[in-house]
Amino acid sequence: MRSLLLNPPFRRRTGNIWRYVSGVLPPLGMGYIASMLEREGMDADFIDAPAENLSIDLLPRRLGDKKYDLVGITATTTMFPSALASARLIKKLYPRANVILGGVHVTA
Repeated sequence: MRSLLLNPPFRRRTGNIWRYVSGVLPPLGMGYIASMLEREGMDADFIDAPAENLSIDLLPRRLGDKKYDLVGITATTTMFPSALASARLIKKLYPRANVILGGVHVTA
């Protein structure tokens, strides 16, 4: 089983404070999940789109021709719209994949 863990692209909007914020915090929780999946014998790819400066439009190219059975996407409250857009794109690219949304927004 091949899995993908995705920290979705961050959409900067003009007109608010986020256009000035350019720091990237590593999604350590997703790294922990990836290591656990690999320990259990699964292939786990990890894409940190904000760190790679990927937009939603560039995501299909970054995914390449790999096929995934399981995709986990993280979401903070500010990232939720992007996470949802990423989930829709992933489901279009991999209709048979199980897509799981997690993170602090979903948990709260």
